[in-house]
Amino acid sequence: MSILAYLQGVDELQRHTRVNPMLMSVIIKAHQEGDYTQCQQAIQHYIEQTNTLDVYILYIAFATDIYLYQENLETLQTKINVCFDLLKQHQAELSPIENFEATLIKGIDAFCHMLEMHVDGKIKTTKPFDVKSLLAAVQDFLSYSAGLGQLDIESQQTVINLNKTLHKLERFIDRLSSEDQSDKPSEKNTSDDSTKKEKRDQTQDKNNTQWVDQFASADWYRLIKKIAIFQNLVKQKRLFEASIVYQDIQGKLLEFDPKKYFPGLFFPLYKTLGPNIRKIYEYIDVHANSLQWHIAQKMYEVDDMRFLQDMPVMVENKYNAEQFTEGSLDESVENQNRQLLADVESLPDDHELQFPEEDNTVDSNVAHGVDEDLDQILEDIESIWDSADMAQGEKTTGN
Repeated sequence: MSILAYLQGVDELQRHTRVNPMLMSVIIKAHQEGDYTQCQQAIQHYIEQTNTLDVYILYIAFATDIYLYQENLETLQTKINVCFDLLKQHQAELSPIENFEATLIKGIDAFCHMLEMHVDGKIKTTKPFDVKSLLAAVQDFLSYSAGLGQLDIESQQTVINLNKTLHKLERFIDRLSSEDQSDKPSEKNTSDDSTKKEKRDQTQDKNNTQWVDQFASADWYRLIKKIAIFQNLVKQKRLFEASIVYQDIQGKLLEFDPKKYFPGLFFPLYKTLGPNIRKIYEYIDVHANSLQWHIAQKMYEVDDMRFLQDMPVMVENKYNAEQFTEGSLDESVENQNRQLLADVESLPDDHELQFPEEDNTVDSNVAHGVDEDLDQILEDIESIWDSADMAQGEKTTGN
């Protein structure tokens, strides 16, 4: 019997002033160690031994049941509704009487954290469904939960993270739905599989290339053209002509300036930077060798999205120069690794680089992984822009 089915049959519970610390520690230990089956057994044992239902373990029961038995997101709303009904059924019997609000918020945090992990882990494998109804069901459940203790949970980090993941799911479903619409054949060619594949490919190509198209200049596409010419000449064994193109590409990379190739990206960057440039240089020049700087830098390198979204504003923004260890900028170093290859003199005389024949067939698993990485990057970019409430013109042109 699942823990939710067990809870549906439990009645005439008593409210206790405090929790039973010994029995509660067994539940918490199993939950923290990820042994959710054992955790549910411990919850059932707790209820049978004490004839009471602690609000924290009720939310743990909800969370572990979703994690263990909810195989897909398409039917998650049904499970949320079952949890909602159980919460209403037992709300008047929930313990502890003392510190109820603090215990409630811990339970909500645990539930939101596990639900967020579960949803995030299944987004890429889900199919189109009524995601808006799911979001509404989760919101109703959380609002009712907050009302049990008159809590404001919107600022809770676990709630924020859950909402972000749910909106990420919503964007993914919207994209799937738009692709399905583009794949529907017309009445004139319902049996034309090649047309459907072409439409799907065009949709994917459009989604992926529009980001480059928004930012890139004609110089970027000229560089792509030069590389294509070089590859074609090598394939034809016309190495003399290929050498001329290679030298041209080498020169372009040695003087490569991203601002020239992606003006649509850097114009809004400079527009944002301009009013703050003096202060930014002060922070770099004075604080770059401080302990605070290095800790923050490590956090940024570990996870740039959490650095943006989850980390509170650092108090160092209000520090004056005397509160840091004075540092200095590193001397700029020319980037010598822009060349395609090192100078030919550094290569061995008696060896040539050998590669297997090029196979133009792309492994579907590899291609799928690349698409997933790109999708995640694009979602991160959209999330950053959405959180900053930037208009489309500001995103692309800085206007």
